[in-house]
Amino acid sequence: MKAVVRLPFLVCLLCCAFPSLIFSQEPSSYLEQQLRQAPLNRLAQEARLRGNPERGALVFYKSVAACIKCHDSGAKATLLGPDLTKADKNVSDEYLVESILFPSRKIKQGYETVNIVTSAGKLISGLVAEDRPNALVLRDAANLGQEIVVPKDDIDEQTSGSKSMMPEGLVATLHDQAEFYDLVSYVFEIA
Repeated sequence: MKAVVRLPFLVCLLCCAFPSLIFSQEPSSYLEQQLRQAPLNRLAQEARLRGNPERGALVFYKSVAACIKCHDSGAKATLLGPDLTKADKNVSDEYLVESILFPSRKIKQGYETVNIVTSAGKLISGLVAEDRPNALVLRDAANLGQEIVVPKDDIDEQTSGSKSMMPEGLVATLHDQAEFYDLVSYVFEIA
């Protein structure tokens, strides 16, 4: 009988002692909505003031968002996203915040998605890795690092896409505003 009484007591004690375990997690879609509605300059200021770049590095390298998969600067880089360590020094904090929240709003030159319709009617999308005289080489986002060689004679139609290779909604994978500020703070540090 004592064990039955202790369990509710322990749950109550944990909730009172550690309310953040239960109550501080903002729903992801709500978090993303909230951040997207805030002025970019305010978010950048908050990231500078409240963000922790060390914790942000953990988000960058180890979170579900998996930033490192596309923004790696190492020898095994996939080059699906810009190397942030080589960002233009004139890039503003607001631009970096905007790029995280709205990846398709302003796509950095050279990182536009290309859509190709082949003479066989196949649709191929990717990032131009190389433009050879007789073929276009694309990087496939679905299979990181895989290159697709499309002979130019087989291309019926080629258009630039308006969507970034960086998917919308990655911010929704973060736990709370603090984690967002940490990530942004880390991006500020390396850019």
